[in-house]
Amino acid sequence: MYKTVHLKTKKESRRTTSDRLRSVKVSGEETSASVDECIQAHAAEGFKLVSITPLVSASSSNVGTGGWGFSYTEGLVIVFEK
Repeated sequence: MYKTVHLKTKKESRRTTSDRLRSVKVSGEETSASVDECIQAHAAEGFKLVSITPLVSASSSNVGTGGWGFSYTEGLVIVFEK
């Protein structure tokens, strides 16, 4: 039996110098703590970790004759087997 869990990353979004621009920062410390907690909880139920896959989101905008874009890890898909 397999179990799939979607774990959202801990992140903060901030406006930059322009109201149209937004900056996203993912907290590695909080996200890794959430991953550890998820793995430990499932291990206690007899599940074995199979894989962890990142989910990446992106944003972009045209500004004048140029533009900007960025991507960030939106979350993780964690697969367990029992």
